[in-house]
Amino acid sequence: MDKTSKPRLIFMVLLCLALLAGACHLLFLRFQKGDAYPAYSSLRSGPLGSKVVYEAFKSVDGVRADRNFRDFPDMDIAPGTTVIFLGVSPWDFESAEEAELAHLDSLAARGCRVVIALLPENPGPDSEDISEGQDEEANGEEAEEDKSPLLKHWGLCLDAGYVSPHKARLAPGAPKDLPQSLSWHSSVFFCDVTLPWKEIYTRHENPVVIEKTFGKGSIVCMTDSYLLSNEAMKNERRSSFISWIVGKNRRVVFDEMHLGVTETQGMGDLVAKYRLQGFLMGLVMLAGLYIWRHAVPLAPPAEKGNGNIATVLHKDHAQGLVHLLRKSTSENEMPSICFEEWKRSLGGGSLVLEEKIKKMESVLNQQRHLPARRQDPVKTYKDMADIASSTEPKRK
Repeated sequence: MDKTSKPRLIFMVLLCLALLAGACHLLFLRFQKGDAYPAYSSLRSGPLGSKVVYEAFKSVDGVRADRNFRDFPDMDIAPGTTVIFLGVSPWDFESAEEAELAHLDSLAARGCRVVIALLPENPGPDSEDISEGQDEEANGEEAEEDKSPLLKHWGLCLDAGYVSPHKARLAPGAPKDLPQSLSWHSSVFFCDVTLPWKEIYTRHENPVVIEKTFGKGSIVCMTDSYLLSNEAMKNERRSSFISWIVGKNRRVVFDEMHLGVTETQGMGDLVAKYRLQGFLMGLVMLAGLYIWRHAVPLAPPAEKGNGNIATVLHKDHAQGLVHLLRKSTSENEMPSICFEEWKRSLGGGSLVLEEKIKKMESVLNQQRHLPARRQDPVKTYKDMADIASSTEPKRK
């Protein structure tokens, strides 16, 4: 790799890491702001979300706040729980299936408090009432067949019309500890409200908050979700009204499933759940080091030219070995090293070899007892070589 390609590779790796970090930062800001979630979701932190009230319930001692991401049949709701549905479309609610309404009834019958807050709708002063324009001949059996499931099951229907000012008044017979008036941002109201439904708040005598007791629990329906939004928590906090919505229950569940927010166990969810961000960053760093290690050699590249090559090629392996020995071993230690290597090379012992070994050890000991300056490793090596090469005299 030449000198120009190395900085280029390092720059490309740093650029990729910067782009990855920027993308992660943008995603983090998006989810932190909450725009990725629908209006009145307890996961949304903007003005149209309900994260503030969810966190408020979660911070109260003795109160448990949860979110539900499952469909009706899979909901795990125990008695004594307040289940809140925020941001429900009014017309989807009016055309809800009877099975869904029956499930809400079963939750209330078991001792839960079901709260349904509709999405604010305001058609404006020039809009006609939704009830207007309907065919007046839709009566009798034909009208009975066209009734919505909400009207058939709960005896309720929805209507809308522009009403000003935006105030809801406390209805006669409602709890006295509730505020006398509330700001209301929806023109939708309930019609044909009869017992066992009880009016709590009205706008120009049109009920907008109603409640009924069902079994061991109760059901609350309201045409506006604004008072539970983050904006209302900042500008118009109605603590007594919110406390009445929850009731005496010690557990509050915010439903996210009806808003289209479901819980999926993806890679990002597992990383966030088990806090593996640091581990993933370590893997990214190891991958970068691995790429850098294989792209850029640790040893410096050989310089171009023939000068260094000539100085290396004129030496053989024997001279290289001598050079290594001179660097790692002193001259006075050479006789001892040679003696040990010679003893290792002996195949088997005999009286002659044992006699030679004793003589050579005697020579080495004499050499070791001398001062370093007076030692003569060359003479010691020759004496040992003479002893090793000597042969036993022939016996007559």
